[in-house]
Amino acid sequence: MENEIETKGENLDSTIEEINQQITNQVLAEYPKYFEEYLLDDGSNIALLQNNRRIPEEDKEILPPYQFIALSKYGLTEFNCSYSPLEWERTKKAIMLLIELSCGEEIKDMVVSHWHAFHRIRKTKGLIKLKKNIKSVLITGVNMLFEVKDFYYNTLLSTNLGKLDES
Repeated sequence: MENEIETKGENLDSTIEEINQQITNQVLAEYPKYFEEYLLDDGSNIALLQNNRRIPEEDKEILPPYQFIALSKYGLTEFNCSYSPLEWERTKKAIMLLIELSCGEEIKDMVVSHWHAFHRIRKTKGLIKLKKNIKSVLITGVNMLFEVKDFYYNTLLSTNLGKLDES
């Protein structure tokens, strides 16, 4: 499979987005225990790795120092957030904003917000008229279009994540 991607990468007909999507699909197939598949608003899929307790300590030293690592056709997106766990709506907004705003440089303290309905319990009885609550987090991260291939071959393959999956 490695040679397939490299020969397709050298082909002038394939774009960087196609190569990134091939690698994203390959990562989802090879690492289903660690990477979760999500869909963005445009219908393209991403492979999301949460760098948390599920990842062994020796692999955390190899992986980039970010809480969330996402592979997509738009590139490698890495970010930290001020609050976790982060639900999918805010995660998706953070990834999409980093794809739009970051061209390889790190963006610090970007606010990502999400509206959600109040739970109807006794404590919030007087607040029900408001109907919705806003939750915001600060995101610091970067999106790099040309780094998916390097991340896969130089970083991900040097971890033990795939080897643990086989046993």
